[in-house]
Amino acid sequence: MTKTTIVALFSLIFMVFHAELITKGAASGLLLWYSSVVPALFPFMVLSAMLSVSGGISRLVRPFAVIFRFSGLSPEGIYVLLTGLFCGCPMGAKTCADFLTEKRISPGEARFLFALCNHPSPMFLTGFVYPMFAAHIPLSSFVFAIYMPLLLLAIPAYRIYQNASPRHSDVPFSSCNPKFGDASGSVFSLDTAILDSAEILVKIGGYLIFYSILILVIQNTHGIPDPVRLFFSGVLEITTGIRSVSDSLPYPYSAIAAAAIFSFGGFSAMSQTNAVLRLHRSSAETAATAAPNVFLQNSLYRTEKTAGLSIRQYLLWKIAHAALTAAIMAVLTGVLRFHIF
Repeated sequence: MTKTTIVALFSLIFMVFHAELITKGAASGLLLWYSSVVPALFPFMVLSAMLSVSGGISRLVRPFAVIFRFSGLSPEGIYVLLTGLFCGCPMGAKTCADFLTEKRISPGEARFLFALCNHPSPMFLTGFVYPMFAAHIPLSSFVFAIYMPLLLLAIPAYRIYQNASPRHSDVPFSSCNPKFGDASGSVFSLDTAILDSAEILVKIGGYLIFYSILILVIQNTHGIPDPVRLFFSGVLEITTGIRSVSDSLPYPYSAIAAAAIFSFGGFSAMSQTNAVLRLHRSSAETAATAAPNVFLQNSLYRTEKTAGLSIRQYLLWKIAHAALTAAIMAVLTGVLRFHIF
């Protein structure tokens, strides 16, 4: 707590003396949030929640069941994987955490999926990243370099989590839905889906604002070498990082760096992922007993992490993914050459 207080105090003092820079960074993060993140994620979040509760997931993934049968994934696990691949970060992590909490997938299956299923959306790749390099390299090379490592990483991920290997949940899909129903038989509504999705989006927006401020501070701090400034831009936030390497590095090194940044996702996306892993749980009875004061009652509302999903392990998987992507892209662009014969 002391370290947090000291950091917050110095940050506040810095903000007072650099108000214009802080305001510009916050505006940049807020613009990115409402112009790109909310339109891309909000409809998927609401519709995914309604589809999950309505029992339509098994029907939706039925065409893919044959494809994924060799992996041992349950229908719900297939849905988590597809959500993470196509809907964008942090939807994969959120769906994985929700299904684990609701006991729709086993802990082993959840850990396996969490290592592989949380990435920026293909729309972000085709609409934002690839146009910067369209004159030099085909889209198929980007797609191969980014998604081929997932097949390679699936092998060690399965072996690491083989003690609780991916399998069908022991609890029937239709019987567990503690998040949207209760013993009184309350019915899930569109309002519930909107409120739950809005809460997650507010968290994501907050992280985007703070990381945008941090990046702007780094970019405007004198004395930081250009390579260091470029590195931090890439690892902190994916949009700014990819734009920076595209403007600063010559091809093909810019393409290699952009693909690696895309696979890693940035610490901003990692913070967003960590946020959706946490469940808000409150106990009014405990709060009323422990603290009659309303303010103290509110302070007892705690955030608990979803059991079994480790953000530290997730970080290691993302680093491995980024390294493999960079190596494959280096081969595809001719930076690395192999002579088999």
